[in-house]
Amino acid sequence: MYDLPTRYTGVIMASSILEPKSQRYGDADVFSVVIEPDDPFLLIKLEEAEQESKELASKMVYKTMDYDYQVDSLRPSKMIDGCGLRFESRYSPRLSADLCDIYNENEFLHKRVQICAVPTTLKDGNMYLSMNIIETVEVIQSEEDWTLELATADNDF
Repeated sequence: MYDLPTRYTGVIMASSILEPKSQRYGDADVFSVVIEPDDPFLLIKLEEAEQESKELASKMVYKTMDYDYQVDSLRPSKMIDGCGLRFESRYSPRLSADLCDIYNENEFLHKRVQICAVPTTLKDGNMYLSMNIIETVEVIQSEEDWTLELATADNDF
């Protein structure tokens, strides 16, 4: 199995952090956030981990001869939402101090955040990211640092 991270950084594309929404599958309401991750290769890594998990689940069903339960490999991923990562929780996530002052769902959009989440595997092999904490990430890099990086990059060629 893949070594999956527990902290994910990116920009919020969609959210239902203040009030839970109906889940795509099932009847429980969930809090959710979709971020565009800083690392685009993370999507590929998570898709591969989920595919491996589905294959393992289908082998387990075959071994136990549990014909009443079938692995639905065509069921869409609960982790990947277009080009973003979806995080879900039945409980309200803990927010950092600056996010606690937000009272309108739209104010979360386009904020750069770090989400602490646990990749969780369901019985059918599908996976989802169960979020616990959402905190803002400040990009602290001075103009001097950028100039130094550009100069170094020019000398590498």
